[in-house]
Amino acid sequence: MAGRISLKTVAAAAGVSVATASLALSGDPRVAAVTRARVERCASELGYVRNPMMSSLAAGRFRHSGKPLAVAVCLGDGSGWLAPLQLQAIDLGMAVRPLDGPLDSLGERAVAEGFAALVIFHRGMDHAIAATFPLPVVLWEDESPAEPSVDVVETCEWWSVTVATVGRLRRLGFARPALVLNIATPRHWHDDVRLAAGRSLGVPVLEWDGSDRVLLDFVQQMRPDVLASLVVSPQRCLQRHGVTLPFAAMLVLEGAWSDGIAGWVVDQEQRGRMTLELIEQRLRFGPRPPRRIIIPPRWRDGSSLRLGR
Repeated sequence: MAGRISLKTVAAAAGVSVATASLALSGDPRVAAVTRARVERCASELGYVRNPMMSSLAAGRFRHSGKPLAVAVCLGDGSGWLAPLQLQAIDLGMAVRPLDGPLDSLGERAVAEGFAALVIFHRGMDHAIAATFPLPVVLWEDESPAEPSVDVVETCEWWSVTVATVGRLRRLGFARPALVLNIATPRHWHDDVRLAAGRSLGVPVLEWDGSDRVLLDFVQQMRPDVLASLVVSPQRCLQRHGVTLPFAAMLVLEGAWSDGIAGWVVDQEQRGRMTLELIEQRLRFGPRPPRRIIIPPRWRDGSSLRLGR
């Protein structure tokens, strides 16, 4: 019975507005002491039980039982992105903590450990599995070209990134750009998108398996004046063999190994913010159709494009 008494009923009994009743029960100092005491007395007499989760959502601060609302993250090999996400969560009254283990049981374990939402960045995660989890789920990146069944936040759209990379290199004056594309194992549909984009631009494209000899033969045969690749490993391979070429990456991961590399940088700040805002919307307003959000990367100039020029 007590749980069915509404805040509106308490406000009416105390002769105040619903907003004032809510502020009074939360201990807001803007409510006069005599008014707060009257509201608290009416709430006690009626048997009103305040829901701390809903109260914190209504106030725009995600707190439960005096603690930040906990969000679990499973970031796979992106564990270095945990600390920035934790700092961003503080502004929303959230607490972000890691949760690792088998993917198919992440949802059950997140609920069992008291998490309110789950963020997953893991190659091989299936939308359909994530959609069965009994809490809001946001996937970082996407394993399927189909419409997502849960929220997806992607850091780039690969056709646009590939085309923009080659276009930028040509505007810088390079006449013979070439692409070296590292292939995922197992092959990912993004691999096919990048390959098709490169071919549509009429540039030489190597789907690289990591073999030094294959890469050296490709460079010797095509004679490019600049090399663009998904990540930095082809440049490192050529440098080991004394080959210096201007170089740009289509995905520059933050870290010491990428210093000086020109290319597209994942906007981690925007990705974290959009992820947490999605979670806020789901918790505040309940189920909504899944969203796919693509966050454009930022181009970073680096000394690698000046090598050999």
